[in-house]
Amino acid sequence: MKSKLLIFISLFMVVFSISDFVAAAPTNQVGIFVNGLRMNVDVAPIQKSSRILVPIRSLKEMNLAYQWDSRSKTAIITQNDNTVKLTVNKKDAYKNGGKIELDVPVIEVKGRILVPIRFIGEAFGGSVQWDNTHKDVIIYSSDKIENLKTLKTGDLVSARKLVLSLQPYIDKHWNIGPNDFQPSGELSRTVQYVFPKGSALEYSLVNGDITSYIKVDSFGIARLEWIGRSDRKGRIVEEKGKRWSFDYRNTVYFQISPLDDSVKYGTYDNSRVPTQIGITQEAKELKDGVREIPNEKRVD
Repeated sequence: MKSKLLIFISLFMVVFSISDFVAAAPTNQVGIFVNGLRMNVDVAPIQKSSRILVPIRSLKEMNLAYQWDSRSKTAIITQNDNTVKLTVNKKDAYKNGGKIELDVPVIEVKGRILVPIRFIGEAFGGSVQWDNTHKDVIIYSSDKIENLKTLKTGDLVSARKLVLSLQPYIDKHWNIGPNDFQPSGELSRTVQYVFPKGSALEYSLVNGDITSYIKVDSFGIARLEWIGRSDRKGRIVEEKGKRWSFDYRNTVYFQISPLDDSVKYGTYDNSRVPTQIGITQEAKELKDGVREIPNEKRVD
C-alpha cells in the first residue's frame, strides 16, 4: 500500500515539471476533451464548414466499439443498443437503421477516419460543447454527464473527489520545459492540497518549494492557472501564469505523507494557523482521504 502511495505522490511531485505530460494541444490545433481528459491524436482535428471533424479513435473514452469495413470504407460504431454507420466522403449516416444527413461528409486523412464530433457525441446521448476561449471541444458521454453536474452543484466531498481525479492542463501558450519547476529536496516531504472554504472548483497544490494554483472551468476541465517557486523566506523567485490571490486564510487542507498510508485533513484560520481535524488511514488514492469538514457549506 505504501509503495502505491509513494508512486502516486511522486507523480504529482513532478507532474508540473514535465510539459509534455500536462500540456494542452498546440496553439494552432483544436483540443479534444472527453470526460475531462484530453485526447492525444496523431491526426489533428479539422474545421470544415463551421463543423469540427475528429479521428474516431480519439473518442475511446466514450466507451464506443469501432469496426471498419475497408471495402465499403464504412465505419460501424456501437455503444449498448445504438449503432451508427458512416461512410467516407458521404453525408449520409445511419443510426439504428434510420438515415440522417450530415452537414459535412466523413473524411479520411492519413489512414484515419474523421467524423463530425457533434453528431457522434449527441448520437450516443452525450453532450458536446465548444470552448471558444481555449479552442477546445468538450465532450461528456451519457454515463459521465452526471459528473459535470456534481462538479458544479454537488456536495463538497463528492465534488472535491472528482476535482482531485482530474488531470490539470497547461495553457497552450505556456512554454514550460521538462526541467522547469522541479521541486527541490527529497520525496519525503508532504504534499498538500488547499481549498478555499466552501469551494470545490479551485485549489492550491504545495510540493516543497513549488506551489501551483488549479481551477476547474465551467466545462469541467482542470487548468493550471499559476505555478511558482518560493525561497526559504517565502518570497516568490520564479513563476508562470497569472499571480493568484489565494493566501490560505479560511481554507481547508488535505495532506499526504509518504511516511505512512494516510491523508490528514483540517483547516487554516484567519491567521493561517492550521488545525488538524482528522486523519484517513490507508488511503489508496488522495480522493479516498477527502472528508466532510464540520460546519462547511458550499458557496461556489
